[in-house]
Amino acid sequence: SKNGVHLCSIIENSIYDFVGTKIKRTAFPQTDFIGVTDADISNEISYLKEKYSEINDDLILDYFENSRFVDQLSLYISWTSDNFITIYKTACIDFSGSKPKVDFLKKFDWKRLKSEYDLDGPSNRYLYLKVRREILNQLIEQSLPWENVSSGYQMRFDRVPNIYNQKFWNHFTNKYICRF
Repeated sequence: SKNGVHLCSIIENSIYDFVGTKIKRTAFPQTDFIGVTDADISNEISYLKEKYSEINDDLILDYFENSRFVDQLSLYISWTSDNFITIYKTACIDFSGSKPKVDFLKKFDWKRLKSEYDLDGPSNRYLYLKVRREILNQLIEQSLPWENVSSGYQMRFDRVPNIYNQKFWNHFTNKYICRF
């Protein structure tokens, strides 16, 4: 190259050892690939659906009440079917007090709640999550990072006002995980 710069291709080699500015060694290690079949995937899904189908109110209360998360945020969360249409349970978690408060809701109308929100008022922000039942149960039971669920298309969400709730996602993805 005209400036004395050479590019290292990760396609040719994934390991480059340097001594100063000189390449000492390159390598492309062999990777053992695990053969996963459609049957393996189907069996794993069946296992998760069986193991995490039960919604445990006491575990939910314990999980949120011990999270030590405080913010001007009300989380509405629904345990849903795979297609997000059937709702098995909805809870409201108010994080604005000294300790999170969990209420299980008998009736819930997100559209009405959202439409009645006063953008100029001092009320909590609202975050609504619809999560596949077994995935949410596993997340709570194992204290998994919430980002895993949101990036894996296991969740639908809405919020008002339409701002990213950075403190919530950071806490439940990076801080309050693997607690058992």
